[in-house]
Amino acid sequence: MNTKYLYLNFDKIYEEKDFFNVLHVDINLKISEIKESNEVLYSIDSITCKKLNHYDPKLESYRDSIYLLNERLNNYNFNGKKEWKLFYLYKELIQTFEILYDDTSTTNYYRGQANDWPMKAGLLRNDIIDDLKKEFENIYEDMAYKYPDLIEYTCLNKKEYKAEDFKKRENNMAYLQHYGLRTTLIDITENPFIALLFFNF
Repeated sequence: MNTKYLYLNFDKIYEEKDFFNVLHVDINLKISEIKESNEVLYSIDSITCKKLNHYDPKLESYRDSIYLLNERLNNYNFNGKKEWKLFYLYKELIQTFEILYDDTSTTNYYRGQANDWPMKAGLLRNDIIDDLKKEFENIYEDMAYKYPDLIEYTCLNKKEYKAEDFKKRENNMAYLQHYGLRTTLIDITENPFIALLFFNF
């Protein structure tokens, strides 16, 4: 596998829809003008769904569930006020999703993002210059040489490699990414609440 070629031509062979089902859900907030310290900071105005990246019957059902949730949002009152907290709304959205996708043949993964970026690994995003993509393997190998107790270089350019090679490399990439190097990994988690830690509104 020629990783230099792969990194440079990633956009020619990768399409998000081939790997991920995507439905954009927007929670529209009204930010309050605070006059008293006990006033509510925001109110949830509505939830909207943007287009699916391709047809998926379960995501269509999820979108329908969100419209029903909107009705509940507008009809729920607490002490005479329409008050939903974001955490509870997230919880409702997540539980609805997990009920629809509750089967033994798949695992749900979540990713929190602060923006509507394409689902790409940091190294493969459009804001990375080609020189870094070309030199990534050399940088990785150099880091392994400098820090042999922490990182072991695993080459994928050889003709034969095993599953454990991928696992070793994955662990190395996770370590490097944790310390700020853009790598070939995409951060995902099976825990939706951990994904929310990476989400910023």
